[in-house]
Formats: sequence, C-alpha cells, structure tokens
Amino acid sequence: GKLDARNKDRPLPELTSQQSEFARQMILTDGNATQAAINAGYAKDSASQRAWELRQKPHVQAAINAEQRKAFSELA
Repeated sequence: GKLDARNKDRPLPELTSQQSEFARQMILTDGNATQAAINAGYAKDSASQRAWELRQKPHVQAAINAEQRKAFSELA
C-alpha cells in the first residue's frame, strides 16, 4: 500500500520480542490475531485492538509473512 511505498528507503524497525512472538503465534493460531496477541502476552482486555495495531505495522506484517513462508517450507 501507500505506507510501504513511503517507507521503502528506510529500513524496517527491529521487532520487539513480543512482536516477534505475535508473528509466530499468528501461524500457530491459524491467523487468529486476537488469540495470537493474547498468546504473545498482550493483555486480554485490549488484545483485539493491539492485534489490529500490530498488523498495521509494516515490520510486523513482514515478520508474519516470513513466519508463513517458514511454516510452508517446513511442510514441503
């Protein structure tokens, strides 16, 4: 989207360990973002909002994509 084009020249920020775990949990929960956020240690009360926010971040989305590729390659 537009966001990616605007930030293309800037390196993506480093993931926090919690963001990294969220990306991993997105695969383990079959894409259930709210459950992934809870499993990654985000507060249950705000998990769905936090999950939405995380998925708007290009570096978190890139990590989710990388986890998906890793999972598919392990199945092959």
